[in-house]
Amino acid sequence: MYVCDNDKLWERIMDFSNLPGRQDPHSSTNDTSAQRGGEPGSAWLAENRLKRVISIDTAGVIYYNTDGTILFANEAFAGMSGYTYEQLASGTIRLDHITAPGSLNATGTEQQPGDTGHRAPCEQQYVRPDGSSWWGMFAGSCQDNDDECVGLIIDITDMKMAQQALGQSEARFRTFSDALPQVIWTNDGEGKADYFNAKWYDYSGLSYEESFGIGWEAIVHPDDRAVSTERWKSALVTGTAFETEYRLQRKDGVYRWHLARNVPLKDDAGKVTAWFGSATDIDAMKVSEYLNHQFIGVASHELKTPVTSIKAMTELVYEQLEAEKNHGLAPVVAKINGQVDRLSRLISDLLDTTRLEEGYMPLVLGEFHCHKRLTSA
Repeated sequence: MYVCDNDKLWERIMDFSNLPGRQDPHSSTNDTSAQRGGEPGSAWLAENRLKRVISIDTAGVIYYNTDGTILFANEAFAGMSGYTYEQLASGTIRLDHITAPGSLNATGTEQQPGDTGHRAPCEQQYVRPDGSSWWGMFAGSCQDNDDECVGLIIDITDMKMAQQALGQSEARFRTFSDALPQVIWTNDGEGKADYFNAKWYDYSGLSYEESFGIGWEAIVHPDDRAVSTERWKSALVTGTAFETEYRLQRKDGVYRWHLARNVPLKDDAGKVTAWFGSATDIDAMKVSEYLNHQFIGVASHELKTPVTSIKAMTELVYEQLEAEKNHGLAPVVAKINGQVDRLSRLISDLLDTTRLEEGYMPLVLGEFHCHKRLTSA
């Protein structure tokens, strides 16, 4: 029989013309091998095979006529459906009676073969006598010129529940990510972007097709792209978290600074199966840092000149008082001079900080004696 998706397994199972125990009506050959040779005949083998098929406890087998009345069902289907073996064999239960209305409407027909005599596998929801529901994968077939049909049903309730739970989980993730002010995305194990939240599309103005894979890199500032790409490639090789700062172009053409992070999701074997990334807008912080550095640089330069003048004048006053042997004021001026020295060192430190951040001064690590500093404070 023909089934959707070229499912050869279903094709073999539901080939009604080759079902054990069913004889080709166009064949006139009678099996007499049992009479001739003592070996079990093909009829006996066919019957034995049929019994083994029907006794499978994971697949429901039913026989029904063209109006959907169930004529026979194996114990597996009885366990799935909630009906007893006797009830199913009584001829009083129809397939449309045990099928959820939604499934009937969804398929457009009751559990009967189509015009070709075959029913391609489809998912159906069924209802038990106690009102509970279950899901089954159903396929059916009718022999030509025969009112009797055969159906095979596999319980897929657990699979459907897992799919439902997965769908709900995905919906919660999308709702959560769309509510965040950051850009959120995911990458597959090879690093290709496959999901972006609503913030990304609102900020970039790009479509999913334009963003998919590595398309998103188009809005990274050209001056930041090389460093960002190199760090990302390193993270993919090592399977470690990725972090960088770069400017992303907004849909109006303006570039804004973002802090990007990407962490790997690994399976039990340690293989990276996905990446979860975020980009937080830090443009206001970068502007604030720039203005702060500018202020420190200007302020330190502007303060250094008057402090130097004050230092020179206090030293002159101190020398004059010492010459006059004014032991009352000389110590006071000496303390003022000491405070001026501390202020001068503070201004120099501010200048050094600015030079370090701008790359004009190398940072040399060394020992720091806390006790000595606290004692002199």
